[in-house]
Amino acid sequence: MMNGALDFKGWFRTRDSSTLKAQTSKPPADNTGQQQVRFDAFRQHYNEERPHEALGQRPPADLYLPCQPRAMPERLDDPWYDADHQVRRVRDSGEIKWMGGRLFVSEALAGELVGLSELENGDHVVRFCNRDIGLIGPDGRFRRFAPPRPPGPMRPEAAHTTE
Repeated sequence: MMNGALDFKGWFRTRDSSTLKAQTSKPPADNTGQQQVRFDAFRQHYNEERPHEALGQRPPADLYLPCQPRAMPERLDDPWYDADHQVRRVRDSGEIKWMGGRLFVSEALAGELVGLSELENGDHVVRFCNRDIGLIGPDGRFRRFAPPRPPGPMRPEAAHTTE
């Protein structure tokens, strides 16, 4: 019920946030460490001691069941690209080998495989899994599908360098 959810959120913001504020920050503690101690005490009381009407006058901790940890693979499989793609592994520097040189695409993809597929106009779309991340134009420059980042000290200034 949407209205019930909105009413509950409004109730929480007015009632419980004022309780939180009154018990933890009025007056504020002398430093952040002391303030954190107050927040921790409030959370412990709210979740482990204070009865909640919606829970039959029981504290949330009485009903909480921790999740069992899930087994995770040692390493995820590399993404698969179809035969229309050239495949490159992104170097630690964020570059791939391209046309006899190196081309910066993304430091975030270091160690990952990306697929490059040629479009009808001669551009190459660069993909990671099923996400298009940018285009390599005929001039050999990479153009991201995102707002440009400001230059940084660790980021190559030139988009295309030769070895």
